[in-house]
Amino acid sequence: MVRRRLDLPTVLDLIRASWELALARKRLDSVDAKALVVAGDKPAGPEQVDRLVFAVSAMGARVPWRSDCLVQALAAQHWLASMGIGSSIHLGVKPSEAPIDAHAWLKVGDRILLGGDVADYSEFPLHDER
Repeated sequence: MVRRRLDLPTVLDLIRASWELALARKRLDSVDAKALVVAGDKPAGPEQVDRLVFAVSAMGARVPWRSDCLVQALAAQHWLASMGIGSSIHLGVKPSEAPIDAHAWLKVGDRILLGGDVADYSEFPLHDER
């Protein structure tokens, strides 16, 4: 495997992602459904959004605390909101042998940023689409 050096903007994104994940984990117990939609007035630039998604996903797998799909979605949503970009967190379940197989994903407009393939999940109707 070839190891590449990270450029400074990527390192800064990874540090910011760690910070946002820590804040999201701390806020997890106090989240209500009204907070899952954040309005914004700026368009989402594909490059900056892709960098944010990379950083949150990469650090979500490496931080020493639980950073599952909901924590990652909350972290990315807070970061997007600081840039004036609106987003919505969606929650759903799918049939499985586990007692419950729940999942969260983050959308900007119609684009799913975090959460992967959600085709098998039935979404909870928590909010109107924006």
